[in-house]
Amino acid sequence: SIPFTPRQLEAFVRLAEASARVRLSDRVTLEDAERAISIIEKYLRRVGVDKETGKFDIDIIATGISRSQHDRMLTLMEIVRDLCRESQEGMANKEEILAEATSRGLERSRAEKDLERLKRTGQIYEPRHGYYKVTEEY
Repeated sequence: SIPFTPRQLEAFVRLAEASARVRLSDRVTLEDAERAISIIEKYLRRVGVDKETGKFDIDIIATGISRSQHDRMLTLMEIVRDLCRESQEGMANKEEILAEATSRGLERSRAEKDLERLKRTGQIYEPRHGYYKVTEEY
């Protein structure tokens, strides 16, 4: 089951009301409510499934990032932090990050994409080509 927020409940009511209006009725029937449920279920199946796990993931709808991707990105952040602490320069080498990520069970190609996403979102930055640091606020 999925927890419904008040906003989502309002959307459900609006869909049921719209179904009634299409029938030129002032009253919402059980059929209208079932139609609204069907529309919402199809939407959730279409956009709310994690492509990696095949399971429904409300995080995709709420944040645009699946739980599995979020977990990988947290792991990468931890790796970057650890390597920065261990480095004399205070930076993490990309190849070392990816090697550590694969040793922790992450696919290299996914780790590379997630590393780029972390950079795009400003959670890490690249002070020198091939070297990363965690942005202070993260």
